Amino acid sequence: MNFSRPCLSRILQLSRAALLIGVLASKESFVSAAFAPNCNARVSDIAVQEDGRILLAGDFTFVDGIPAGGLVRLHSDGSVDPTFNAQADRPVFCLAIQPDGKILVGGEFTLMNGVSRLYIARLNADGSLDKSFQAEGGGPPLQMAVLHNRKIIVAGAFLNWGSEPRVGIVRLQSDGRLDRGFNAGADEPINHFVVLPDGNIVVGGDFRVLGGERRMGIGRLHANGKLVRFFDPPPIEKDMEALAVQPDGKVLVGGDFAKVGDQPRANIARLNSDGSLDNGFNPGAPGDGLHSLFVLPDGRILVCGLVEELDGHPVKNMGRLNPDGSFDPTFIPEANSAVNRFALQNDGKLLVCGWFTVLAGQPRNYMGRLSQEGNPD
Repeated sequence: MNFSRPCLSRILQLSRAALLIGVLASKESFVSAAFAPNCNARVSDIAVQEDGRILLAGDFTFVDGIPAGGLVRLHSDGSVDPTFNAQADRPVFCLAIQPDGKILVGGEFTLMNGVSRLYIARLNADGSLDKSFQAEGGGPPLQMAVLHNRKIIVAGAFLNWGSEPRVGIVRLQSDGRLDRGFNAGADEPINHFVVLPDGNIVVGGDFRVLGGERRMGIGRLHANGKLVRFFDPPPIEKDMEALAVQPDGKVLVGGDFAKVGDQPRANIARLNSDGSLDNGFNPGAPGDGLHSLFVLPDGRILVCGLVEELDGHPVKNMGRLNPDGSFDPTFIPEANSAVNRFALQNDGKLLVCGWFTVLAGQPRNYMGRLSQEGNPD
């Protein structure tokens, strides 16, 4: 077949255009790679900012080859945000974002950005140290929360806060000073808490006494730290690590336990609003312990930890329950090691972190993202 010179010229132009489109598509495929920030050690906590950027805390010292001493901020696509610069000298365990965008961090560190800060610090939005916040610290915090009045609840493995005897939980003023009017009277550390809509605080941990009365593993405090006496749950005699509240006020509890009171419960249970055991909820989560519970906006319950089974169905360290405790078979991702925390993005995608290096069949080093169906992003 013979082509005229203009026809040949047109064919060459189209071929070059097709080649260029192919190159651009290849580049687009590269820049739109999977959400897979490469952390070099465990991620302990995740917090999502209002603008969608993602804060991570943990044991890691590098993320995507970039130095990150236990703290890093990611863009929503998983790439490291170079405008955030914060470095701790030891692992960071927990995060809390204030309404003004400042960031509370807690962990084992004694230096933050090269400045002495014992276990707790506050950062400005760019990661620089907020020098106006100078909490005394008493031991590594495990969880923190900012209240509506800007005061701060801190729970963890400490017996004192500065020079004041305070076991397991304190309330701080907005500038970091101890609020001396709040004293829960626990005898052992508090691992986790949840603030209720009425301002009460449900706490869980290793304690056997709370507010001067016997409370084994779980109790409820008024907003001022005094014991709520009508909330008198059966004892949980082993590790209590996770709490969540459902919309109806019932309290989900998780950890590494075999019984609640004298009733068998494999690592997960639900309490009524008065603290009594909900006998109609018993999915069971056998394994080496449940680390976190997360109630989704639709009421379904995310469960994670070192979990082998959920409501009689095999799982690998994470799964989802319906609000009544029955197994949700539509969400079955797998992780090859412990999952520590969940966080929800504005678009409904689920951020997860922990000890794993494989998530839903894909290589993910200690942190990853899933769709609502549990597919890797």
